[in-house]
Amino acid sequence: MSDTAIETRPAWEWRAMGATWRLRHTGKVEIEVVGALADAIAADERRWSRFLARSEVSRLNRAPGVPLQVSTETLDLLLACDGWHEQTEGAFSVMVGGALTAYGYRESQRIRPPRTSRTPAPAPIDRALVVDDAVRRLACVPEGTALDLGGVARMWSAERAAAIVRTLSDDPAILLEVGDDMVAVRGDHLVAVGNGGDSPHAVVLRDGHALASSSWSALLWSNDDGASAHHLIEPATGAPAEPASAVVIASDAGEADALATALAVRPSLVARLTNVCAMVHTDRGERHTAAWESVAV
Repeated sequence: MSDTAIETRPAWEWRAMGATWRLRHTGKVEIEVVGALADAIAADERRWSRFLARSEVSRLNRAPGVPLQVSTETLDLLLACDGWHEQTEGAFSVMVGGALTAYGYRESQRIRPPRTSRTPAPAPIDRALVVDDAVRRLACVPEGTALDLGGVARMWSAERAAAIVRTLSDDPAILLEVGDDMVAVRGDHLVAVGNGGDSPHAVVLRDGHALASSSWSALLWSNDDGASAHHLIEPATGAPAEPASAVVIASDAGEADALATALAVRPSLVARLTNVCAMVHTDRGERHTAAWESVAV
């Protein structure tokens, strides 16, 4: 969300996985730590980008309906995604790649902005899970769909990156910023979070926790036929979801992103995910869970 902010501190900054990464610290994080971090994130991008022809995601997408063996790293992420898919009653789905492509999001934004000549007629997306056989590390993309790990891969990578930083640096206050999302690598951090309206919230991001935001307005475009589209697809219809924004704080960065996406796609879930620290904003106003009150300042 564009109005998420943090206090200014020294930071290392670089681009990866379609986002600007910043490692904020008190001055004790050396360049060697950032190099190790950037290398690990780049390796994850090579595995999980829909836009890289040699990635594991692209390999699976080229063979719909065929179980293929994946790396241990990819299996772990896909198993987690299958779990979040079930937890959110299908609102979170990594099978939206085909719909995104059909609506015009075919390439990285750095190469070509999303756009297509003719907006498609939407169709519901297959609710099948991705992992076919965990023991043999087999994954399968159902025919008629395509895998897109997008933001959840980015935050899954951020969680892995945070573990590297904790091992290599003893800086007492480290915050990893990934676009508008963040992970409290060490220490508690006071951050300001936009709610989709006019009044941002101040919240405390506790040591080891992650904050993820998801909003329909983060990536908007108009196709040549005049139809508007965005990147948050409602799997039940296969069309861009109704305008909504969500923020989730969780002890796992991947989970925070998956649940924020699910709530932005289907805001009514906030009434069921009562144990999640979450805030949702729609044109009808704001709702939050009881757990959100524990972090609000």
